[in-house]
Amino acid sequence: MPISSGENTLEDISDLKERPILFGNYTDEGVKLEWNFSLSEERIRGFRIYRSLTACFKLLYHEVEGDSYEYLDEDVEKGRTYHYWITAMIQEEEESKFSEGLELWVEGQNVPLPPRNIEAFPGDEKVRLRWDKPLDCGVPQDDEMGHYILYREKEGTEISSVYPGNEAQSWLDEDLENGKEYTYRLKAQNIVGKSEPTEEVVFTPTADLPEPPRPENFRVFSGVNETELTWSAPNEDEDVVGYRIYKEGEPLKIVERDTTFYVDKDVNQGENYSYSIASMNVDGNESVTTRNVTVFVYPDAERPGSPSDLRAEGFDEKIKLTWDTPSDPKETVGFNIYRGEAEDDLKFLANVQDGYEFMDEDLENKRVYHYEVRAVDSNETLGQHSEMTHAVPLEEEKEEGISLWTVVGFVIIIAIAILSILTALKKREPKGPLDKIKKKK
Repeated sequence: MPISSGENTLEDISDLKERPILFGNYTDEGVKLEWNFSLSEERIRGFRIYRSLTACFKLLYHEVEGDSYEYLDEDVEKGRTYHYWITAMIQEEEESKFSEGLELWVEGQNVPLPPRNIEAFPGDEKVRLRWDKPLDCGVPQDDEMGHYILYREKEGTEISSVYPGNEAQSWLDEDLENGKEYTYRLKAQNIVGKSEPTEEVVFTPTADLPEPPRPENFRVFSGVNETELTWSAPNEDEDVVGYRIYKEGEPLKIVERDTTFYVDKDVNQGENYSYSIASMNVDGNESVTTRNVTVFVYPDAERPGSPSDLRAEGFDEKIKLTWDTPSDPKETVGFNIYRGEAEDDLKFLANVQDGYEFMDEDLENKRVYHYEVRAVDSNETLGQHSEMTHAVPLEEEKEEGISLWTVVGFVIIIAIAILSILTALKKREPKGPLDKIKKKK
């Protein structure tokens, strides 16, 4: 069982809960940021500035020394909207909570950034395309982005373009020819111009689309006036476009393919609820449903306690979480880990049944990840959320090694030095009797 190190005093813990206050405005030179923090300067190592083109996630952008309370960001583009946050670095490795987000628009107009993460799901004579919106539309928020342009090719020949609306994030293209190869590219357009295209997606419609495999590891947990459903995507999920959730045998909700977590708030304490789930493909066909899972929603008094002292430490493309046992474990048998890139949007990540630590891997360096942990008892009942924490994976600084040519150079230098010493010693050798005889002759 982990034991708290006891290194942080009550005052230190209170400091970590404080948020810096961030101000800023756009000038001709760039974005001028200023901030203040209630902690005395001698206890502050510095400040971290985070920047992004969206409020949905934060990226570590710059670090400043502890005696500086301002920064000029000159690397900005006209027509872009930037989001900033700041934290204070306290003592050795501790970091305060984030400031409130600051949103600043750099005066001017620009073309949109390209749409993101375009995917294609072929079916019988049709395809469903999905994408994420651009991080920045290039115009003030009062002026909406115009629309998308979807370019279509058949067997390498462009056939037409379509114009989904500016709020669209999907498109169903029908009346296609099975067995033929289709290629799609997507651009965003506003009053200034068009974005760069997305990467091409290539697919072939087919009439004999296989039945999608069903989700795996389906579990249902009893929360506070809610139930939490979690599952894993099947191993071969390329044809899965979403999942249909069933409650008491009736359809409850359809969720997107990148979702493996759902919260049902329409429950009452003291009652049982039964759930199952199935995968869906673009033709609307469903997999076999998972087995029914039934849970009882327990009253609050019968729940496990909250994990304490949740800590997160960033490494290269991974973050290590550690925590202490709840003060009132109530037969705790495991812990649920929740992760999000925004503080108000955490989703289920993993269940840990052995120990008080978890390594979250394959992360993006410099990106901020927020975490919470909840205890789980033998009845799949959840305790209260832990305090939220965050960390930033960072690339490890590699020590500079000695190159092969450097080693070869050292060897040559040493060899020359040894040869010079041997030559010098040979010249200084004392002359023996034979040398004297030869000299007389």
